[in-house]
Amino acid sequence: MNKTLKGGCFKKTNELSAKGNSNTISKDTLQLTFSKDTLKVNLGLNLNCCASLIDSVVVQDNKITAFINDTSKFSCKCLCYYTYDFSFIQTSSRQTYICDIKYKDQTKKEYTTILKDTI
Repeated sequence: MNKTLKGGCFKKTNELSAKGNSNTISKDTLQLTFSKDTLKVNLGLNLNCCASLIDSVVVQDNKITAFINDTSKFSCKCLCYYTYDFSFIQTSSRQTYICDIKYKDQTKKEYTTILKDTI
């Protein structure tokens, strides 16, 4: 992986939790696209607006697994849409890639697959 951009509520979390507002999209999203030699993974998750997210990505052969861990011990009365844009350069559009998104919070011991797609 060469680049990760975070958007959505990563930029507004403090404002939203203070106001108790909600900034959500109707469902979580995962989109995989190619642009020249770059595989782009766009991820959007509706999570608690007080989330404290730690992410990591593992690439093994043609499988990409993103781990999203909410380490917050607090839960606010609002949801927010967090976005990630992962870019992987020097990939081939001739190869099939599997992307698996796994999530856990403080109430769970193990990650659960929440989104999966293939390109």
